[in-house]
Order: sequence, then structure tokens, then C-alpha cells
Amino acid sequence: MTASRFRLMLAVYCVLFVAGIVVSFIPGGYSQELTNAYANEPAPAWMDHFWPFLGIVAVLLIGMLASYVGMFFFKSWARTLALVTTIISIALIPLSGPALSSAAEQALFEISSILWGVILALAYWASPVSDRFSPRQAPDAPNPGTGY
Repeated sequence: MTASRFRLMLAVYCVLFVAGIVVSFIPGGYSQELTNAYANEPAPAWMDHFWPFLGIVAVLLIGMLASYVGMFFFKSWARTLALVTTIISIALIPLSGPALSSAAEQALFEISSILWGVILALAYWASPVSDRFSPRQAPDAPNPGTGY
């Protein structure tokens, strides 16, 4: 895996994710009956504490964006931040309550989620890309593998 292919994967992930968001605003993805049933669902518990929850989500989104940009530049902190924000995001899913999405929207989000998992795996485990995230050694520091 080359650096340019890794960056291409990041770009494709972004395009798929944004496409999923755009598709979610296209009307007609589901029937009126389903829309009415969804409207009758009770609000999630976090709606009682909207502003604190919004603050948590805003910080999380900023962290996600920072990690995404940092991954493009192979910053050592970026992959850790990406992993942490991903875990927190997954942990918050049960608090979101029921969701309604069209088949196209769901497909785009599923594909982008799988691609994000691949990106995280490449950033951490046994790939030439994972080496790029390691902090650089000082030029005068001895190479631990050579004994010099």
C-alpha cells in the first residue's frame, strides 16, 4: 500500500460519506406510511439534555475532522484520534434512538464504514502505511536494529 493509494482511500471514504449525507436529503426514499410511523416514535432520552449532548457531538466531530486531515499527512496522533473518535461514535449509536434511511443512503454509509475500518487497519497493522505514522527518529539517534 503506497501513500498515494492510502490518501485515495481517504478521499473515496469522504466522497461516499458526503454522498450518503446528500442522499439522505433526497425525498421519496421511503413511503409516507413509514415516515408517519417514524414521526410517532418517542424521542430518544438525550433530547432531554440536548445542549450538553450537542456539545459532546460537536467536540467529537471536530476530533473526527482533525484526525481525518491528520491521516492525510501521516501524523502519529491522527490514527490514535481516529480510533478514539470511532469508538466513541459507535458507543453513542444506541443513544440515538430509531433511525430511518433509504436503501441508497444505507448502502453509501455501510460502504463508507467498511472503508473506514480498512483505513484504520492499514494505519495500525503490518502495512507500509502504518510505518509512516510512527514518530520519526532524530537523525543522530542510533538505529535500534543495527546496533550502531
